[in-house]
Amino acid sequence: MPLDISSISVHNFIKLHSLEAFISVYKFDKIWLSETFLDSSYSNDDHSLITNNHNMTRADHPGDVKRGGVCIYVKNDLHIKFLNISQLKEYLTIDIEYDSMKCIIVALYRSPSQSSDEFDFFLSNLERTIDNFFNINHNLVIILGDFNAKLSSWSSWNSK
Repeated sequence: MPLDISSISVHNFIKLHSLEAFISVYKFDKIWLSETFLDSSYSNDDHSLITNNHNMTRADHPGDVKRGGVCIYVKNDLHIKFLNISQLKEYLTIDIEYDSMKCIIVALYRSPSQSSDEFDFFLSNLERTIDNFFNINHNLVIILGDFNAKLSSWSSWNSK
């Protein structure tokens, strides 16, 4: 079974060469990246972002600025479905069957500079999104990414 890599910061393109090396050695099927630092100056078919035998889907930081963002590379021959079940901006969800198991895999990024209102909106949407997962008949849900969580901010959410 090929290995997967969960989170690599790629705002420096030197790291893209490292990613390509990992893919060639370990034959990754799926790669989740956080803090991609991409904006509209990079199209999805930009050759500097393409890796061998993988399709890329991304959710850049809102406001078209180079910070944050998430990206998923999936091997060309895998059959996956992207789900749009959240109002979060820097967020991607795939629905995939893996070894006869139905799985949902989420990649997300939360900016550490969010205001209290933006943080509350993030938490509310994340909670609603997780609730939606229970309405979909799947064996496994994996959520990964960079939450930039501060314990004092998260403790009120955890006590609910």
